[in-house]
Amino acid sequence: MQAEDDESLHQQRPGQLFNPPLVHCVTVASCGNILGCASEDGRVHMMRIGSGSKLEQQGAIKAHSQGASQAHFVGFLSHPYWLVTGGNDSHVALWDVSKHPVVSPEGKPQGTAPQHRKRRSKAKRKEQTQNKEETAQQEKEADEEEEAAAEKVTDKPGPKLSIKHSDKVNWLCPALLKGVPSVMVADQSCSLTVYPLSQL
Repeated sequence: MQAEDDESLHQQRPGQLFNPPLVHCVTVASCGNILGCASEDGRVHMMRIGSGSKLEQQGAIKAHSQGASQAHFVGFLSHPYWLVTGGNDSHVALWDVSKHPVVSPEGKPQGTAPQHRKRRSKAKRKEQTQNKEETAQQEKEADEEEEAAAEKVTDKPGPKLSIKHSDKVNWLCPALLKGVPSVMVADQSCSLTVYPLSQL
């Protein structure tokens, strides 16, 4: 039974060559706690890391129809959460992920003020213990639902800029060239291609 459960959790997606998908490139936003991983399943998996290197939230964007070979945060645009991606589908895309749930999570409820201890009867203490157990179970279920929602793939909105390149993308390098925001693309040919990002 356990083996069947494990298999169902890691089923292969169409177009995916490895299980789990092979990571081609890892990028970190300038804030230092948002990571992006371009992977063979065409997605850019995103993670927010909290204190103590603890994974706080994860999600993904469906960036390419084939493997996503490159993902790089672009630090010189209007905010640090612009992400440029390239893939085996011969596309280069620029994404604004500033509103993605991993980058900008919804506000969590603030903690309640500590309660003062009072003398309670044995029956009341037993009832409160049961209530605490029920509350803890409800909080656990809510956390599991929140994690499941965070792992969902965000397909909308699409990229802010999409460029059809002539060949599959092997490498990307965002750069300011003579003051113009650009991305340099290396493919299987012996020359580099430069695309301006000033079309935004």
